[in-house]
Amino acid sequence: MTTVHDFAGVTVPHTRLWDYLPDFVADYWWIYLVLVVIALAVAAWIIWRRNHRREAIEAEHVPSLPPYELAVKQLNELKAEKLCENSREKEYYTRLTDILRVYLDTRFGINAMEMTSTQIMRSVRANDTTKPSAALMKQILESADFVKFAKVRPLPDDNVKSFNQAVQFVEDTKPEPEPESDTQDAGTGTQPQPQK
Repeated sequence: MTTVHDFAGVTVPHTRLWDYLPDFVADYWWIYLVLVVIALAVAAWIIWRRNHRREAIEAEHVPSLPPYELAVKQLNELKAEKLCENSREKEYYTRLTDILRVYLDTRFGINAMEMTSTQIMRSVRANDTTKPSAALMKQILESADFVKFAKVRPLPDDNVKSFNQAVQFVEDTKPEPEPESDTQDAGTGTQPQPQK
């Protein structure tokens, strides 16, 4: 005689997390882990690089000196390097115009670093403070363009004249001294003297 037993009760099987994953994931989980680690590392590097670049740009564009004083300091440094005397006229004119471009940007908000010479002249003529000295800027930019792009070799007198015009432009457009302060800033140094 055969004994008939009731059906066994329902039991909940013991499961683990990977039992719910597809086989191709469960079998190769370590590959996905490596890919996630790589993706996180790349994302962290991109974020760090972006922040580092932003800080570098901000540090570069925030001069420690006021625009006039920075221009004076840079003109003095350029004069001391004697680039023209060493046949480095192109570098000389590039540096000279860059000093003026930064000065226009930081002093008057004219984004001269991103402008052509024609655009700079249009902006200089439109500004009430720089308009009287526009002729000086025009002569400097024309001379620099001839040297940088037409590869013209300027005479020594032309180099001195361009430097003196740059000094004159900066001096003509310097900010008016504040009436409350009778003392001069210690960090200004000496004004650039015209070349002879």
